[in-house]
Amino acid sequence: MPRMSVLTSMAVRDDILTGESYYVKEIRYLGRMVERSGCSKPVFFGIDEILRGTNTMERLAASIAILRYFKEKGSLVMVASHDLELARELDGDYENYYFCDTVKDEDVVFDYRLRKGICSSQNAIRLLISMGFPETITNAAKERCS
Repeated sequence: MPRMSVLTSMAVRDDILTGESYYVKEIRYLGRMVERSGCSKPVFFGIDEILRGTNTMERLAASIAILRYFKEKGSLVMVASHDLELARELDGDYENYYFCDTVKDEDVVFDYRLRKGICSSQNAIRLLISMGFPETITNAAKERCS
């Protein structure tokens, strides 16, 4: 890869001392990325769970708009996300990759082999079951997903 600037939005946390919420801090990080996109010097953006601090409808709409903006500006972007709607909407604009997992001994185990495409397996409810959550919870969650 050529020499480039690197900006990230990862491990963002609320800051009680400054009064900044997770969402406000993430917006600031993304704003800096927007300012840097389209510069003459190449730039890489690493983003973990984009806009997870807001409601689903706006998160999806804003994430799609921001990521398409970055693409138009020629920025190199890597987004880690569990959001299947986002992955499907941007499929073709961005390449999708995923890891496979299995639930073993109350833990999710990844093989760390990168696969092309959108992951079709789900593990949240399986992990709840393996951790001993009440069946009323896990059955209700399964029913909502089907």
